[in-house]
Amino acid sequence: MKKTLSINLNGVAFYIDEDAYSTLKSYLNDLSKHFSDAEESEILKDIDVNQIIKDNNHNMWFTTKNGIYRLPDTKERLFIINNKNGLTNNNIKSITKDNQNRLWLGLNSASIDILNLKSKAIDKILLPNPLKFNLIKQLAFDKKNEKIYFAADYGLGS
Repeated sequence: MKKTLSINLNGVAFYIDEDAYSTLKSYLNDLSKHFSDAEESEILKDIDVNQIIKDNNHNMWFTTKNGIYRLPDTKERLFIINNKNGLTNNNIKSITKDNQNRLWLGLNSASIDILNLKSKAIDKILLPNPLKFNLIKQLAFDKKNEKIYFAADYGLGS
């Protein structure tokens, strides 16, 4: 049985297993080396992370109020997707992935965006009651039934 570790990212507690911690630590070290330039390093310091997920290709994705960031390999630049690339808005509060390795992004303004990692295409779901489902706080994918569930300000939905 793997050990579960508690980490703190920008004041938010996350619980991850030791393999995920090792991967995250390695990525952060590589990122730090990659962005040793003071100007680029400063940009990264001001990113408030909401949630983190690893895709099927072992890329780490970070949701923020400025869009979604993919941690780069040491040979790549930081990859950012935001409203300029087609997201409904930049404030991403939650994330999950489905069986097709698509990322489901819970945003504010009663919307869920679906990012196809292969094509980088973005599909959008606008929920029917913006007052009730304004902020999508959490997303979960049921692999068995291939169904997505979300938690919002006033309850659950699917």
